[in-house]
Amino acid sequence: MTQVAPYYKHIVAEALRLSVSRHPASFIGMFDCGKNYVFNLVTMTKTDPKQPLFVPVSLTKTDDGDAQILSAFSIGLTQATKTLVNLKTYEELFFTMQALCNNRPVTLVLHFGSNEPVKLLLLEHVYRWRNIFGKDKFNWLIFANYDILNSKDATTPLFEKTIKTNIIPVSLVDKKSFLRVYKNYTEYFGPTKITSDAFFNLTGGNTGLLKSLFLLSQRGKLNDWQSDSQTLIRIEKVFEGLSKKELHFLHDLLVKKSVKKAGVYYKNLKTFGYLNKNDDLFSPLVREYFLNTFDESEVKLSATQQKIFQELKNKYPAIVSRDSVAQVMWGARWTEDYSDWAIDQMIYAIRNQLQALKSPWQLKTKRGKGYFLIRK
Repeated sequence: MTQVAPYYKHIVAEALRLSVSRHPASFIGMFDCGKNYVFNLVTMTKTDPKQPLFVPVSLTKTDDGDAQILSAFSIGLTQATKTLVNLKTYEELFFTMQALCNNRPVTLVLHFGSNEPVKLLLLEHVYRWRNIFGKDKFNWLIFANYDILNSKDATTPLFEKTIKTNIIPVSLVDKKSFLRVYKNYTEYFGPTKITSDAFFNLTGGNTGLLKSLFLLSQRGKLNDWQSDSQTLIRIEKVFEGLSKKELHFLHDLLVKKSVKKAGVYYKNLKTFGYLNKNDDLFSPLVREYFLNTFDESEVKLSATQQKIFQELKNKYPAIVSRDSVAQVMWGARWTEDYSDWAIDQMIYAIRNQLQALKSPWQLKTKRGKGYFLIRK
């Protein structure tokens, strides 16, 4: 029977304590650190009727805006109240939350997906509800990946008052907890010849990375991790959470070893587990991937340019169509916002930037087909 690792039990207990004491908090960690798992554990916890009611809201893929956010709240409220809820407006949401708070304290448990854009309007509602309903009646807990701290709105006063009010890092697990997760995987997926200690050394305690490597080992392909798409996606997601400056700092720390081990970049990389006690990347596999793929030119591209460049690298050496570029640029509204001129200007800018930075990559055009990369 699957058992919860001690470290995750500790995080759940802390979330319950904060819910009862009515203190808002944000549980933040790197991709695959177990944050999603803990969110599910917290929201499935049965609480005493005298304790706050958990209302879980998973905000993933809400690019279309208010309709998807209200749908996420409807699902969460339905789960919490065991009554069908179908919200159409924020006004309906307000009165629904108010009615709940009148009967019992409520803890809103928000889960932000990886690279999910922060909705300041939503944060404004949440912050206002606490002032209107009362601190003893309404509280929030937030679960998010580290990338949320590098979002474009991270320096706004509202972000400071909500997400940054009380940050609790969700770290990589220790050996004892890692062994428990390893045993759970063994019971669920079957045995492997690789020991828990060996996996711990390879993953540094990242349980998501453990899952990919565990399954590879069962097929006898652990040494082929660099060609396994699931493993590479997990590793890439780890670095997606870091800002350009953090990536640059990390590269200088690992390669040049001349940067000062101080300041906000160093502090955050240590606090959230990217750097281990030896000031090295937490996993030798992650370290190898980073040093083999780090491209200084990519760090110096704008956010949108970087996304398009990453899409081209992901598809290398295949061609990426103009429609695919448009989807990266405009997301779900790409058909409405589509502009040939804007795409041409974006490709022109990326090509010139790569040339100016003497990147090993060249951006080429296949007329009528799209764009592709070649290495010099």
